[in-house]
Amino acid sequence: NINMENWAIAGQLLFTYKDYRPFADRILMAPLQVGLIYCILLTVLQLSLYGKLHGEMARVLKPKHILIYRLLISWATYFLLSIGFCTVSAIFRIDFTPAFGRGGFVVYWMSTWLVMMAVGGANENVLSLVIAYCPPYLSIWLMTWIILNISASFYPMVLNNEFYRYGYIMPIHNAVDIYKVIFLNLTKRKMGRNYGILVAWVALNTSLMPFCMKFAGKKIAKKCYASSRSRCRSSDPAC
Repeated sequence: NINMENWAIAGQLLFTYKDYRPFADRILMAPLQVGLIYCILLTVLQLSLYGKLHGEMARVLKPKHILIYRLLISWATYFLLSIGFCTVSAIFRIDFTPAFGRGGFVVYWMSTWLVMMAVGGANENVLSLVIAYCPPYLSIWLMTWIILNISASFYPMVLNNEFYRYGYIMPIHNAVDIYKVIFLNLTKRKMGRNYGILVAWVALNTSLMPFCMKFAGKKIAKKCYASSRSRCRSSDPAC
């Protein structure tokens, strides 16, 4: 029989917690969570900035040249945006050295550039079609793309519902895995897969860009022709 003395001893049990991977710096929540939303939004910014320029260049360049021009200007812009994005983390004195020493910032910068090319390429292709066919749905695509990426990235996949397993192929989920290695010195065994998926996204977006540009260009040309015809008829019924 358990007497009162045993109950008293049992009530004095103490537990010791030992975290082998302490999350010491709370400011890391910014680049690992909310900052990634801004990373997606920045890739849309370059498309809105260069919209008119792309239209002017399309009039003077051949199709293959306009494709090269679009790729170069997008990737160069992501290169500059990525260093600006990473510099914000440096301003807040985030430690980049746990996994790669002094080269941690460069690894973070190049990884962010690759992430921007992955998510930005998808944005550029889809938004080109959306603007050509149904501009009011632009915000719907942007919110959908952000939710699909972020909802499967904030928590470990093993703790999520199986529905979120699609996150394994999403750019932001792989970016979070890479950033956790850089900032928290976690295992590097998944980095090859993470970088491979990001490169696959860049390759897929690059291969789809000519088709998206072709369909969007045809639709815009039809709209311009219809608009010019309507203006001509309004000014001259015999047109």
